[in-house]
Amino acid sequence: MALCAGMAAMLGMIAVAGTGWWLQQERAREDTDELLQTLAFTLQAPLAFEDPKGIADALAVLKLRPSVDGAWVLDARGRTVGRHGADVALPARTGGGLLQGRLVVRQPVTLEGAPVGALVLSLDLTRLWSGLLTTLAAVSVASLLGFVATLTLARRLAGTLSRPMSELAEAARALAADPAAAPPLHHHGGGSEVAAAIDAFNRMRGELAARDAALLAANRDLEQRVADRTAALRREKERAEAASVAKTRFLANMSHELRTPLNAVIGAAQLLQAREEQPAAMDGADAGSQLHSVEVIRQSGLNLLGLIENVLDLSRIETGTLELSPEDFNLLDCAEAALATAAVPARVKAAMACIVDPRVPLWRHGDPLRLRAVLLNLLGNAVKFTLQGEVVLRVQPGPTPEALRLSVSDTGIGIDEASLAHVFEPFRQADDAANRRFGGSGLGLAIARQIVEAMGGRIGVTSRLGAGTVFEAELALPVLREAAGDAVRLGLDVAFHEPHDASAEALQTQLRRLGCRARRCEGVAELREWLDALPSAGADAASAWLMVALDGPEADALLELGVARLDSCHVIGMSSGESLRTEAMRQRLTMPRGLIKPVLRSSLVSRLGSAARDARSPVAERAPAAEGERHVLVVEDDRVNQEIVCAMLRNAGYRTTTADDGAQALALLSCNDYDLVLMDWQMPDMDGLEVTRRLRIGAAGPRGRVVPIVALTANAFVEDRNACGLGHE
Repeated sequence: MALCAGMAAMLGMIAVAGTGWWLQQERAREDTDELLQTLAFTLQAPLAFEDPKGIADALAVLKLRPSVDGAWVLDARGRTVGRHGADVALPARTGGGLLQGRLVVRQPVTLEGAPVGALVLSLDLTRLWSGLLTTLAAVSVASLLGFVATLTLARRLAGTLSRPMSELAEAARALAADPAAAPPLHHHGGGSEVAAAIDAFNRMRGELAARDAALLAANRDLEQRVADRTAALRREKERAEAASVAKTRFLANMSHELRTPLNAVIGAAQLLQAREEQPAAMDGADAGSQLHSVEVIRQSGLNLLGLIENVLDLSRIETGTLELSPEDFNLLDCAEAALATAAVPARVKAAMACIVDPRVPLWRHGDPLRLRAVLLNLLGNAVKFTLQGEVVLRVQPGPTPEALRLSVSDTGIGIDEASLAHVFEPFRQADDAANRRFGGSGLGLAIARQIVEAMGGRIGVTSRLGAGTVFEAELALPVLREAAGDAVRLGLDVAFHEPHDASAEALQTQLRRLGCRARRCEGVAELREWLDALPSAGADAASAWLMVALDGPEADALLELGVARLDSCHVIGMSSGESLRTEAMRQRLTMPRGLIKPVLRSSLVSRLGSAARDARSPVAERAPAAEGERHVLVVEDDRVNQEIVCAMLRNAGYRTTTADDGAQALALLSCNDYDLVLMDWQMPDMDGLEVTRRLRIGAAGPRGRVVPIVALTANAFVEDRNACGLGHE
């Protein structure tokens, strides 16, 4: 035991001495490295600008480091430009250590990666030996005292430690063999250290038992988590498969939706071509048929354009490039524009109405085109699934002055509860049967939701199968002061007969917003009462008007009574479309042409008298240019587009000249004056942007610098508009 204690003391002393020597040397190296990095950074600017004073100031800090007995600063060519310490020569080699008593180090100085010089330091390490020897002496004394104390204590503790430690070793072997079967240990003397070891062993035994139980519980939890993850992956797989099926159905639907108007365009064009080949056989009926074919082509083209716009909008939304273009607009005009478009297919099967609450301020700041697209998608969806009944658009105030609540309700087929959660997802429709029956791409509602959310609003739906659907959107649009020219006040007395309640409410709201005293007459008796209350002559009598829905049960009697008591020009019929019956009635009663339902504000203002137009702020309309007065250059490489654009311009009264490419356009602009240039963007050899650049820098003379240029392109992304800002108007 004494030998072990002596060897331990000796080894400890050696270890401490070696460790102290190594630590002293490493500390010296670390201090030197830190000093080198600091001085190298400080010397960057002085070396770069060859500033001797700056170099001397940087080396002055070494006065606080007595261990540094020499320092040399070299420039990029190796010349000594500064030094510190003893006047000795620059060391030829670096290195050294505690054994040598000296350490020489070199550090390159760089500025932005380029070498501008170097720094060499020489450190005296002899002072470290005194500290190391002091440490060795202290360790030697401590080791000797420890050796003596160890011998004394070892003799006293040897007996008390043997038995408890033997029991502890046996228990440890049993614990290693079978943790559950190992018995706990009890104290039999041996001092507090042995008791602490036994207590630690017992705690370890308990911790092992608890760890085994926790491991078993963790295994069970892991198995459950694996099962849950497997179920989640299975659900995700099913969802992905459903999305794939939905996209496949969407492609099939889109193929059908695209082919339908394309076939109509091709068929109508073939009919026109066949009639063109037999002009002698044409009569008045054929001329009407030709007009119908042209209308089929136009409407089918609009349908195709709408489908493509939906696909592009969805693409912009999914790529995050959908942008809003806020501007001041009239909310009623926006709503009625959407209603007028959606009303065309609805006239034969459903009544439509737009009711804007009188409390709603009309002038707002937002994106009217996107808002119109939302309303048009909701109205189009409602019209498509409503075979008979009504489709009503309501605009109501929200909880704040800027808040709006837009709702579109219908009496259509409705949506079952299971499908309500998916109606706003792209490529999804309520069910396959409805898709086959009504068609559609499945994009309109998804686009409407994304646009509303982009505006900071939200959209929802409530429905009951067979009882109709209500889509409701809530959003906030800043309120503007109403434009003076928009406050039309007619001041007329208007009676109207409209059996459809929503249409009657919409008409009455419109008339009152226009400053009219409106009254709904349910039948002949109420109309006669209203007529009797009117003055028999004078200006008040001349301001009386009657509007009658021609689909009402008492329409004929009401019209006859109105014509008998009022000026026939002040009696207006309202119908979903022209028919032989309505035309015959109009001619018989010598009434003016009626209004098409749903009745819009612009129609009311136009029909109810010139007073409305006088009340509006006049907007000077530009008269069509006389033949030869305005000259337009059309730069277009496609001959078909050339013909169409030139024909439309000639119909508007403009002279046209065409250029097939950019070079020809530059040549024409250099020797002719044009009032406007319509420039195709994409052309071979030189595109429209390049032509515009050359014009603006004077390639075609002074004319090209100032002539207005309008870009002709189907590109509508932000970067395309920014590119057009180069010189296009």
